[in-house]
Parts: sequence; structure tokens; C-alpha cells
Amino acid sequence: MKKSFKIVMGLVCLAMGLFLFFMNNDTYKVERNSLKTIETELGDEVTLKLRSNGSTGYENCWLNAKTCNLVSLKSKKYKSSWAELTGSNGAGGDDYFTFKVINTGIDTICIVSCPTGPEQRECEDYEDHPNLKIDFQIVI
Repeated sequence: MKKSFKIVMGLVCLAMGLFLFFMNNDTYKVERNSLKTIETELGDEVTLKLRSNGSTGYENCWLNAKTCNLVSLKSKKYKSSWAELTGSNGAGGDDYFTFKVINTGIDTICIVSCPTGPEQRECEDYEDHPNLKIDFQIVI
């Protein structure tokens, strides 16, 4: 009984370790009002994790996508938080922006929380908006 318990616990610990390793590999958590520098190499993929809550009517928008020549957006995915999954209204989750480095140099990714819900607007509508405060800046 004790031996099988130790084996099961060992397997559980191994599984949790592998899960945490693969979930957090090359993922950078970005806080509001931050400037973060990420060193990469050509061909790398970089994933940015940003808090998101669609119930507020705001969306994380990459505003300088047309002028940022060092990376291309590979995917943008939303993952619900545990609280949201278990029924808490308005709990939110995280947006995951995955970029592929396609050129070398220094550039900035500007991600802003834009009011897209109530205004029925798209992220592209805010690209040249002078009154938006930049929430996230990542220098590649």
C-alpha cells in the first residue's frame, strides 16, 4: 500500500512538473503600464500573457502591427481563469499573443486596452487615436 502510494505521488509530481514547464516556456507575463525588454533571435517565438476581461467592454489591441517589422502575429488566444470557468461572472482570464521574430533589430510592440465593446469598434479603429494611453510596451 505505501509503495503504490509513493509511486502514484511520484507520477503526480512528475506530471505537474512537466505541465508547469510546458505551460510557462517562453511566456512572458506583462503588467499594465510596463516597459519590458525581451531578447530574442531570428525565428524565435515569443508569447505574451496579458490580463483580459471581455465583460468590461475592453480588448487588448496590438496598435502598431502595421509598422512593427520585426515580428508577425502567429496567434492570439484567450484562456479563461479558473474563477471564470467555475461560474464567476466578470472574472476574466488571459490573452496570449504569440509572435514570431522575422527580422533583426530593435522595435516596440504597443498593446493597448481599447474600448471595443460598447462602441462596437475594432482594434484597427484605434491605430491612430491620439488619446489612448499605452498600457504595454515590449521592446524586441
